[in-house]
Parts: sequence; structure tokens; C-alpha cells
Amino acid sequence: MGRKKLTRSFQKLKGSENYREWAREMTSTLQTAELMGHVTGTVTIPTPYSGDSMAADHEEKYEKRQEAIDDWIRRDSQAVGTMGLMCTPIVQLDFKPCRSAKDTWDLLQTRTPHHPSGKFSTL
Repeated sequence: MGRKKLTRSFQKLKGSENYREWAREMTSTLQTAELMGHVTGTVTIPTPYSGDSMAADHEEKYEKRQEAIDDWIRRDSQAVGTMGLMCTPIVQLDFKPCRSAKDTWDLLQTRTPHHPSGKFSTL
């Protein structure tokens, strides 16, 4: 699977006033980088290997699964970082409690003007 280089440039997310345009552009950016599955939750973290520890191929299977977990963590962090780079510092403050790209996207989505709690943190 080839990795795509991000070359898009658009306005940083300031808050609810430019969320729709930002979300449209960010979706395209994340799709191009093959990261959108992390944001939608369709690409989930693999479960740790829990097979028979006495099996001859246990170590190989364990290592392979761990590599998949590490890759998921790296790609999920890449998705969060991509979103963060295109947000103002005030919006980035809201990222702290988020544990994944999906959590981050969902949080930003709830900050739209149509959501009852549509506010970002303020300094």
C-alpha cells in the first residue's frame, strides 16, 4: 500500500464558523493519505495476540500482531497530527482528552454551530 504525500493547503480550523469548509477539505486530505478509516472508526486497532504460548509459531504470530498494532498506532497518530496541523492553537486545546483520531474527529464534529454545545475552549 503506497503512502500519499500531503500537498493540500487550506485555512486552519478556527472554530464553528469555518468547520464545514475545514471538514470537507480535511476529509479529502485524510482520504488522500489513506487515513480516513482511522477517523471514521472503520480501521480499528488490532487485538493483541492471545494464542497458545506453547505453539511453535507463537512468537512469530505475536510479533506480527504487535507490528500491526504499532502500525495502527502510528497511522492513527498521523491522522491526529494532520488534523492538529490544520487547527488553530485554541482548537488544539480540545484535543487533550482524545485518545484516537476518531475521538478527535468526533469532538471537532460536536463543535459545529448546529450542535447544542458548539463551543471551543477559550483562553
